[in-house]
Amino acid sequence: MKYYKISEDKLRKLLEDSLELSMLNWDGVDNWTWYGESYRKLIKEYIPNADEDTDFSDVATLLLKDYEVVS
Repeated sequence: MKYYKISEDKLRKLLEDSLELSMLNWDGVDNWTWYGESYRKLIKEYIPNADEDTDFSDVATLLLKDYEVVS
């Protein structure tokens, strides 16, 4: 298992975002008419040549490169 060095502020923001996402999912955000379009648009901002199988996990893996591995 790898461990990454991250600032307290960044970790707090990630935790806040995770809680907000959980709330939105509980409220059925994935049923909103524009959800799929926004989902694809955000992925394309990070991976311009993304195909239909590219998802947030792929973007997260890309973003991990911004962090220092500590173990």
